[in-house]
Amino acid sequence: MSMDPCAEPALLTVEAMQQKLLQTLSPLPAANVPIADSLGRVLAEEIRASVVNPRFDNSAMDGFALGGEATAAAPGTFPLVGTRLAGSEDLAELAPGAAMRITTGAPVPEGTATVVMQEHCSVTDDSVTLRDAVKAGQNIRRRGEDIQLGQCLLEAGTRVAPRHIMLLSSQGLETLQVTRQPVVAVLSSGDELHPVGQPLSRSGIYDCNRPYLLARLQQAGARVIDIGIVADDPQQIRDALLRAANEADLIVSSGGVSVGQADWLKRCVEELGTLLHWKVNIKPGKPVAWGRIGAVPFLGLPGNPVSTLVCAELFLLPALARLGGVAQPLPRVVRLPIAHDHKHKPGRDEYQRAALVAGAESLQVAVLKGQGSGSLANLARTDALLLLGADVTSVAAGMLVDVLVL
Repeated sequence: MSMDPCAEPALLTVEAMQQKLLQTLSPLPAANVPIADSLGRVLAEEIRASVVNPRFDNSAMDGFALGGEATAAAPGTFPLVGTRLAGSEDLAELAPGAAMRITTGAPVPEGTATVVMQEHCSVTDDSVTLRDAVKAGQNIRRRGEDIQLGQCLLEAGTRVAPRHIMLLSSQGLETLQVTRQPVVAVLSSGDELHPVGQPLSRSGIYDCNRPYLLARLQQAGARVIDIGIVADDPQQIRDALLRAANEADLIVSSGGVSVGQADWLKRCVEELGTLLHWKVNIKPGKPVAWGRIGAVPFLGLPGNPVSTLVCAELFLLPALARLGGVAQPLPRVVRLPIAHDHKHKPGRDEYQRAALVAGAESLQVAVLKGQGSGSLANLARTDALLLLGADVTSVAAGMLVDVLVL
């Protein structure tokens, strides 16, 4: 089924388009991978603790373990009866009224009432003197006080970060069940485009969208297939789309989805598969196509570089996250104060390039100059996208605004 080429499609809101994407996608199958290879992948199952932490009562400080009666007798001098190091398998008990030197992480000996930091003690070869009173149980990390058996450590849908690898390695896990890494085919459409590094024709421009998309997708955890630049020729476009559909889980393109005479890409998608929707009520980036080539989802982004960037953050990354099994695939929007007064032409939701700046009391967002859809220079300073709703005409300095941090 294809859309009527003469019919003007209804303009979807950004939120409606995002929901349409997510509703038509499902997470990819899961597989077990070594934990060392899990960085950036998405957990396909909940992880529960099989090892408590701490595994045993241990010292939180370098210092001295005191037997029961020594706690009540401090300050005072007590006989020193040995040393307990981290990793020690010594099972010797600590007699009441005695002290034992102990290092951080070492198992506290049976009979220990408290541990005193060495900075609070004076020591000789056979005794230790406490200068102050002590409390029972201080500086002792109790078994299971941090992680208990069966406790949920990470939920399914969590993207694995280095801190997660630290946590799960502490459980002795060798492998993790993660969603298969999505494979994304990327192509650019347009006779005017030239690969970087090649001489430019008189009316040519360098293709910057495809290098951006390849890099952004890799950063987001995808495996990419570079289909390259495809000329404005229907047969070449059909061949490229069929190749991409044969090799990838998702096809993404830039250019060729508007209403120009040479915009063949959208028409080829309709011929080969299904165009589910086209056009979003957004600035920049109105022409956004969503469909399928066979069973493989297709996302067509505008050819304008800034529009490509904005729509990739709003639509491509959520689609990729959904395929990857991420629990919350939509981009996170935060509220920050704007650094200055700013006017806005109403009519469409607009995502303007902005920089994050330090304010007197908190982080602020500042709209950058040069918001034209063909302006690229301010990308060097772009940290975020500022959302201005279709009905917004102005915002005053200090007002909280919606910000998508890049």
